[in-house]
Amino acid sequence: MEKKNTVFSILLLVSYALLIGILIAIMIKNNFSEKNKFRNVYTMSKILTIKNMVANSHNSEIIFAFSSSGEASGLTSSYKSYLKLLNKDKCIENYKPCGILDTIGHKLCIDETLDCPINNMKVDTIHRTDNYLAKNYHYTQLSNTSIDYRLFYSNSYEEGNVGVIIVKSKDEPKYISKSNFIVDSDFYEKLFGSGKLLEDLSSVLGISNDKDKNDNNNNNDDTGNMIKIVQLLIDASGGETELYKLGAKGILVFLTSSYNEQLDRFKKYIETKLEEEGEEDIYFNHIGDSFYVKNYIGFKSSKDIDKFLKFDFTIFNKKFPSITASTLALPLALIIAIASIILIIFMGCGEQKSYFEPLALIFQFIIIYLPSLGFLIYSLIIYLQVNKNKKIEELKSIQSDEFINNFIKEFVSQCQEYLLIFCTIVIIGISFILFLITIIIYKVKDNQPDYSYVARTSQKTYN
Repeated sequence: MEKKNTVFSILLLVSYALLIGILIAIMIKNNFSEKNKFRNVYTMSKILTIKNMVANSHNSEIIFAFSSSGEASGLTSSYKSYLKLLNKDKCIENYKPCGILDTIGHKLCIDETLDCPINNMKVDTIHRTDNYLAKNYHYTQLSNTSIDYRLFYSNSYEEGNVGVIIVKSKDEPKYISKSNFIVDSDFYEKLFGSGKLLEDLSSVLGISNDKDKNDNNNNNDDTGNMIKIVQLLIDASGGETELYKLGAKGILVFLTSSYNEQLDRFKKYIETKLEEEGEEDIYFNHIGDSFYVKNYIGFKSSKDIDKFLKFDFTIFNKKFPSITASTLALPLALIIAIASIILIIFMGCGEQKSYFEPLALIFQFIIIYLPSLGFLIYSLIIYLQVNKNKKIEELKSIQSDEFINNFIKEFVSQCQEYLLIFCTIVIIGISFILFLITIIIYKVKDNQPDYSYVARTSQKTYN
């Protein structure tokens, strides 16, 4: 009987080992290190930044003309309204094509009775002025142009890109950089605790604040190697546009005396990540003298825009495992480890039978297997709520430009990681089944008479 007890004890230890292994994996996946928290803040901030970029782009005006002093004027219609003028990639009746509207190649359609907006721009030396005038260009002196350079522009190029933003940059403009990155202060506060709100993100990343930008707009010291020269924003009062405008809190970070070193580490982490992941914005068109022009961030339809801007990206924080789950996994793993040590000691003393007494089994079920079943149920719920979420499927269906599509793919892959959640369900299930099988078989064997003992007794009686 002692050998059988050892076999049952080993099976129970295997069950314990499986539980400890998966709980450690859960802790490692969502560990409590500062770097992991920084990574999560960076991800949520990247989401906030991209949503702001899209909203800001779509609420920008198409540059229509320049005054002789270089002041720009624009068309006040929004990007969505231009999409409505298209029917199967062709302009609707009474509208004419006037250039490329966005980054996925939609045509800009304008009323046939009106002039087209600017659809071609070049920054070149004043010595070539006559050449451009002969090609139906106009010119102006744009701010921040180099000495002996002018901006030449025309509205006669149907295949040219319209402009909604003009920047000057020493390097190729990046899609996300220090000049447009926004920290998700709410999420930062959630992970690191509340603090005293001070200056905007630019102060953290070593960039001048908005007031300083206005005061020094004509200086040559650019923000993150990029100066925004022209971007006209539509004056949107109310409506859905307001949902995506960033209030002060969205661009604020907080700092207390005890946060100085931590915030400095966070700053370095963000700078490193932006350097590593900073992709060149291939949709900026270089027009000369370090000037770049970009049209709207393109989406296939207005429905796709709504899906993207209204999607609840905070679902990222619900993915498996949560911080709470990782926190609870640690004490449970320690309890199971202690139970394993006790069982091994009992095996060494030959007293493991007492470990299978009804009261001990009930105690094991309450402190070990019941919480483990809680993890199993939680993983199933997250699988249904996140991995099989219909909204995520809608997000995947969005058609946009290469950068937005890649961002969506990256986000979805992070939310729908199957391996750990699948392993959790399978391993905890196997562990629980092993526990039940061990107890059932043990009790059946324990209740059977010892036939060898009966045989020996009968033999003695016969003799």
